[in-house]
Parts: sequence; structure tokens; C-alpha cells
Amino acid sequence: LGAAQVHDLTYAVNSDAIAECVLDGPMLAKLRTAMLDADTNVRLATISNTGGWRDIATVSKPVREVADLQGLKLRTVTAPIQQQLVAELGGSATPIAWSELYSALATRVVEGTKNSVQDIVGMKFHEHIKHLTRDGHAYMAALWWYSEPLWQKQSPEMRDILSEAFAALQKAARDSAKQGEAQAIADFKASGGSVYNLSEAQKLSFEEAAKPIRAWFEDRYGRPWLDILDASVKACHS
Repeated sequence: LGAAQVHDLTYAVNSDAIAECVLDGPMLAKLRTAMLDADTNVRLATISNTGGWRDIATVSKPVREVADLQGLKLRTVTAPIQQQLVAELGGSATPIAWSELYSALATRVVEGTKNSVQDIVGMKFHEHIKHLTRDGHAYMAALWWYSEPLWQKQSPEMRDILSEAFAALQKAARDSAKQGEAQAIADFKASGGSVYNLSEAQKLSFEEAAKPIRAWFEDRYGRPWLDILDASVKACHS
């Protein structure tokens, strides 16, 4: 279900608290219903985090302004929305398998990537990546699934137990992502890497450059999902 990418829209949320509020709200139930309506036979159980926030990380060229991304070959996942983001910012999106990224960075097949600092350090990508720009363009949500036919076979008591288990899993995953960030940043710096935090004006310029991605998303998946996201973000800020 391509519309499930709505949670990955660039710069839609700006903090862990807002991201968690949005993903725990009506968005969760609507995504679950959409997946079931699409006859996938899987139930969206919960949404956690898989490693923090996606930032822009580069091998040799530091990124400070949107212009610094022009023509830069950045590794992305195969998700269309991630590739489109790089295109909107002027870069050259290069989908590469996770298992091949280390060598791709070493041989300059790509000049950077869009990953969290925890993933970068955990996979030793910082042996090649030397610049990290903390733009926080996407919260790295992790969607957890459960077989719908199996769910329907469970007793009410077992469903309660499963729901409690997924809630515990969600909390543990989110806490782990938050707790691991500081150490990963320290390790990245210790390896000779530089960490750059965008100023408010710089962050706004990145957000402005990425705005067309909303129209791209609407063309493919419809306006209702954007409205759900916008309403959720507004409610979580109130």
C-alpha cells in the first residue's frame, strides 16, 4: 500500500514527541484499516522507531545549504518517496541494497546516504562518511505486522495479551533509538567525523525545497492521506 508512505513525508514532524503522538493517533487505525481493506491479510499492530531520524551523511563534501546537494549521488532505499526527496533537493538518488552500501561508499559509487547516525556507526559506514548534517528530514518509523487470519482466531484474552506485548515492544524500540543516539554521535566524532546542526533559517530552506513532494504524493495516493497527516500534526502541537 503506497499510501502507507505518508508517515515518511519529509519534514512532516520535528520531534520524537510529535512523531509518536501522530503515529499513535488516528493515523495508526486508518493505516491498519487501509491495509486490511486491500486484502493483505496482515494487521498493523503498532508503529515504533527503527533507529532515530534520517539525516544527510556524506563522504567528503559537507552539506550546509540545499545548493550543496546539487548533483550529489546519495544512496536511498527503494521506496519512491525517499528517491523523490533527493530529486527535489537537487541530488541524484541511487538505490543500493543495505548490504552493499559499505563498499559503495568506499568506492564512491555514492557520495553519501540518508541514514541515522546510529545506523551509520553501527554498520561502520563512518569509516568512509566524514560529514553528518542533522536535518532530521524523516522519523524512522518501524511498522510491525501480525497475521490477520491468526488474529481473528485469538480469544479476547489472547488479543489483550498480544496488544500489551506489542505496546511493550513499541516502547522498548523507541527508548532504544533515543538512548543510542548520543553515543553514536560521540563515536562518529571520535572517528574524525564532523556533525553539523542546521540553523533555523537553513532548516527552513531545506523544508521549502522539499515542499513539492506533497504534490507528488497527492498525485499518486490522493489528498485524504495528507489531510489525515496534517490534522494529526496540528492536534499534536495543540
